[in-house]
Amino acid sequence: MKVTPGQSGEYLELEQAWKKLHQKAVNEGVISSWQLYRKLHTASNDPYDYITLQWYDNYEATLASRDNISQEVYHNVVAVDNPQPIKYLVIMRNHIPPERSTDYFKMEREIFKPYQEEMIRRGALAQWGIWTAWPYKEGQADVVIAEGFKDANQLSNPGVDSDDVLATVHPELIWDDLVKEIMKNRKQISVEVWELVDFVVAEQ
Repeated sequence: MKVTPGQSGEYLELEQAWKKLHQKAVNEGVISSWQLYRKLHTASNDPYDYITLQWYDNYEATLASRDNISQEVYHNVVAVDNPQPIKYLVIMRNHIPPERSTDYFKMEREIFKPYQEEMIRRGALAQWGIWTAWPYKEGQADVVIAEGFKDANQLSNPGVDSDDVLATVHPELIWDDLVKEIMKNRKQISVEVWELVDFVVAEQ
């Protein structure tokens, strides 16, 4: 959503009214959760400054009951997940050369997933995942990498030695080689930082 400058208060009041409907949808199992994020570091000419996320355990099962779908729908390919809403999300959009797709996803699953698991274990990260446009097709060219952080401290200063983390999970690898592999397999298009404003989860 793009909010008129000076109208954020009115917009957030409107989202509070919608929040009741989102809670009902969660309680009835239509969606698993809903989140509202503010996009940080926005400029007046940015296309949007607020984002709402709706999460589905089984997206296909909802299609029959809905006439409209989100502008962007993503399928999770690989993740180190956290069921709780995350305070900050860093969203990195990347282009994958189609001929590199198989190597790219192999790299993410075999090399970076264990690395991110260790980062989470050490408290430097709260969540990590790779997403592609839904429905997923073999050779998907564009992916979104999402890294979640529990607070601003974690976001700005992970407080761990990345070399030590890599040596723990992949003692045979060094960053210089990995960076070359990353550069060969993907091109970063954009980076955004989102801050959690509000959310709805299943009532206990």
